[in-house]
Amino acid sequence: KKEHGHTKVTTKFNGEYPGLAYWCNNQRHYYRKYHGSDTTNQTTEDRIARLNEIGFHFGQERPADAWETRFKELLEYKKVNGHTIISTTYKENPALAIWANQQKVNYRRHMQAGGSSAKKTEDRVARLEEISFDWGKQRLGTWDTHFKELLDYKEAHGHCNVPHYYRDNRSLGKWVESQRMKREKYQDEGYSKKPKLLEDRISRLDEIGFVWQRAPKTKTEDKWEIKFRQLVEFRRIHGHCDVPIKFKDNPKLGVWVSCQRNNYRRYLEGSPSKLMTRERVRRLDEIGFKWHNGRWEEQFRNLLEFKKKEGHCNVPRYWEDNPKLGKWIQDQRIHYRKYQE
Repeated sequence: KKEHGHTKVTTKFNGEYPGLAYWCNNQRHYYRKYHGSDTTNQTTEDRIARLNEIGFHFGQERPADAWETRFKELLEYKKVNGHTIISTTYKENPALAIWANQQKVNYRRHMQAGGSSAKKTEDRVARLEEISFDWGKQRLGTWDTHFKELLDYKEAHGHCNVPHYYRDNRSLGKWVESQRMKREKYQDEGYSKKPKLLEDRISRLDEIGFVWQRAPKTKTEDKWEIKFRQLVEFRRIHGHCDVPIKFKDNPKLGVWVSCQRNNYRRYLEGSPSKLMTRERVRRLDEIGFKWHNGRWEEQFRNLLEFKKKEGHCNVPRYWEDNPKLGKWIQDQRIHYRKYQE
């Protein structure tokens, strides 16, 4: 960019910068894939932010911007027609019709997950709910339906503590857990003010004696939940999750944070373990937990130095000059393949 004034790298630069065009295309691919999914990943968000800072060209209109554009068009459609029922054959704005149908598909996936999805998905569902978006047949299985099922469960069992893996109604168990997670999420100062829709739902659950603290299934899970809440509190005070390994105020928390990184590495390598699960990864991602400490940055700098000398990044696995760098490179490839899955 310093030499050419832009970041639109094409294959014509291969002679000058071998592999750079391929790398740039990969970043655009990962960007589109990330914004088209319901997952969150702090590492990916950090890299996107760094690329945005230098004015990186991601290609077509950003997915987030495209969503906002269509949402504004939907508001205008409702203003003119008095409703949000858009036919898939709507000729005046086919793109809006396709987008509206896609929202229904996304909503169905959201509900199949028990209402537990990425924060951006939850926010979009809430915004569409506020303008009375027509979900069509997808409306079956909405919040009110699950609330009615919870009332029936309470009448039969005398309480609202639906097991997460409730055999008679698995979606209800997931939904109950998702309500707890949403309330916990918005209690954190790192998130915006609770939408009125969420406040109303919390009040309705309070009225029927909903228990917000889930009883742990095992002692191991109990310990993990305690440490997770301590980490959330640490983040609230310090603004980040980088607890020192020898944290004087809470030495065990520093050790626990280090263990999460080790467990995550084993999780990516495919080692069977209950110590790190997809759900725990998601929850830690949502509070901005960094899976790599300063050693990752150190090895990345070593890789840059290697490339400067050798002209490529193919570090031998058992490189005598720096054995740890070769092992680190191998780990990155494993993590990459796991992420692609």
